[in-house]
Amino acid sequence: MASCIFAVSLSAHAIPVMDVVTVNNNFNYWGETRSWTHDITNDGFSIGDTVNSAALSFEFKDDGDWSYEWAKIVIHLFDFEDGGLFEIDTGGLNLNVGASGVASLNSDGTLNVSITSKGGDFYLGAVTLTADVTAASVSEPATLALFGLGLMGLGFSRKKLSA
Repeated sequence: MASCIFAVSLSAHAIPVMDVVTVNNNFNYWGETRSWTHDITNDGFSIGDTVNSAALSFEFKDDGDWSYEWAKIVIHLFDFEDGGLFEIDTGGLNLNVGASGVASLNSDGTLNVSITSKGGDFYLGAVTLTADVTAASVSEPATLALFGLGLMGLGFSRKKLSA
C-alpha cells in the first residue's frame, strides 16, 4: 500500500510597514519635550509577526539663527543604542532603531519616542517609522485537512494490517 504525504511550504518574505506621526511642533526653548507613540498594528503588523529591523526618519526645519541647535532623542529607552544627542539641521535625520526598540515593536507593535530641545530653536514636522516585517506563517485550512486525512488513512491502514 502506498501512502502520499502532501507538504505545502509557504515562503516568508519581509514586507515594509510604515507609520507616520505628524508632530508639527516648534521647539522654542531649552528643555521643551514632545512625546508620541508609533503603532504599526494599524499599518499591517499583526501580533506574532516579526520585526527584523526598523528606522525612524525625522523631518526638521531650522531657521539658522542659532549656531548650535541640539536635541536629545529617546527611542523606547535611552540606552545609547536607541537615540542620543543630535545637532539639528534643516532636512532629515535618519536613525536605526536598536534592539530594545525592535523588541518593543515585536511585543505589542508600538514604539515610544520623545525629543527634548537641548539648545536653539527648530521645527519638527513628520516622523516616519519604517519597519521590515516578516509575517507569521499561517497554515491554510486545506493543508490541515489534507494532513488530517493522511493521518486517518495511516490509522486505517494499520488497523487493517493488524486484523
